[in-house]
Amino acid sequence: MLEKTLSKLSESLSSQGRTGKIKVRTDYRLTKSSEFRLWMDDLRNELETSKLLDVIDSDVDTEAEFSFEERIERERKVRAVIMGRLDDDYHGQVLGMSEPRKILAYLKKQRRLQSNLTHTTVRTRLSNMRMNPRERAADFINRFHALVREYEDLEDAEKLSSRTLTTYFFNPYEKLSRVWLTNGDRTGR
Repeated sequence: MLEKTLSKLSESLSSQGRTGKIKVRTDYRLTKSSEFRLWMDDLRNELETSKLLDVIDSDVDTEAEFSFEERIERERKVRAVIMGRLDDDYHGQVLGMSEPRKILAYLKKQRRLQSNLTHTTVRTRLSNMRMNPRERAADFINRFHALVREYEDLEDAEKLSSRTLTTYFFNPYEKLSRVWLTNGDRTGR
């Protein structure tokens, strides 16, 4: 039984090696509740495996030179991939656009506007961030890091120093410890 299972596994692995195809996640969609940077990462992975990443990223070098018609066809393919990965709301917003880079720039701008993110609002949210009473420490840390990533994704965002991040992270607890110490002094502990 074990030999049969191992044989099937070996056969499956060797057949995948011969085809050279890599399975890439294609069931992702950009919705109002999804995280843009994760969606963008999935899109980049899909385009990279299709050798189309250079269409949206000018930093990617391609060895091949493409004719005008080939470039247009590659842009159409990338546009089709992008449109297939949008929910109906976002799809409707970019319906008339044809250039993939402009579509992505528009979507990024829309997401930033929808979440009302500015340097000031993110810094305020960081300084006001508190751990909820029943929240696990790991969940709080994940929320904190997500907010820091949102800040770093803003245009012209300055990199937050580790000292600044430490201050934002421990500031609520510093206040809490002062209250605890003060109350401790009053009760004679």
